[in-house]
Amino acid sequence: MGDPCGPPPQPRANSQAVEHVLSTFLRAVLATAVCLGLAGGIYYLVQHGSQPVPFDVFQPLPEDLCSPAGIVSGALAGHASELIQLAVLLLLLTPPARELLAVGLLAQRQEWGFVAVGLASVLVMSYGLLFGS
Repeated sequence: MGDPCGPPPQPRANSQAVEHVLSTFLRAVLATAVCLGLAGGIYYLVQHGSQPVPFDVFQPLPEDLCSPAGIVSGALAGHASELIQLAVLLLLLTPPARELLAVGLLAQRQEWGFVAVGLASVLVMSYGLLFGS
């Protein structure tokens, strides 16, 4: 047993590599979502910033803003609302994507207990995103 007052044990080099890959992934996704949201927000304000908003009548969202396929196609067409929605969708999909990446990296290291827990976590998050209310 090691000295309790000594330095903590050093993590394995592979653990640091996994942490580096995951942190790089999360920074890239966050930067992309922020850029998309800002671009969409600025573009939306340029187009519609001076229009009055009718708060007395409920306006349901257009169908294009309610499905991932509509959001992506509208964003590719350059629509401001869809760009904003794409940023939100990207942020919603980040936790399951991060967990899948971690599962893949842990599977390479053959840490099957962590892989099983990670897959269970992905299933719970996916169920919540797809079927949650």
